[in-house]
Amino acid sequence: MRLFATKCFKVGALSCLLAGVSACASNNPQFQASGVEIEGLVTLDGKPLQIGMVQVVPESAMMTADSAVGMIGEDGRFAVSNVPVGNIKITVKTSHLKGMAAAGKMAPPRPGVSGAPQMTAQFVDVPKQYENAETSKLTATVVKGKNTVNLELKSK
Repeated sequence: MRLFATKCFKVGALSCLLAGVSACASNNPQFQASGVEIEGLVTLDGKPLQIGMVQVVPESAMMTADSAVGMIGEDGRFAVSNVPVGNIKITVKTSHLKGMAAAGKMAPPRPGVSGAPQMTAQFVDVPKQYENAETSKLTATVVKGKNTVNLELKSK
């Protein structure tokens, strides 16, 4: 039974990551229907990052579980909905997708094409500092409505 529950959790977490929706964020009321969206471009050394996840954490959060997430598209663009108004910390994560990238199973299948989904984007492992809200040094102040936040990462 425990093995089944573990597999169900992994499948659910994977579905959440691939969906790239902030509905997988915390049940914290400050994230629900805030009317705040951030969008932008993620680059690493000036080149668009093609695979990954952007996580937004309020500056005042005690745990990173109180967050909203969005997936990075092949063009390096991302969007995160229902972000709390105010000062936020941002992380960019790729390490959790490394195994899936190695298996070539990231992109959804194209309409009319059968078979397992195949990866079309190039995986790049970002420096570990960007995967932690306390060390990423990626911050912004957001207001109601749409906010543009471009994230320029450096490998060194």
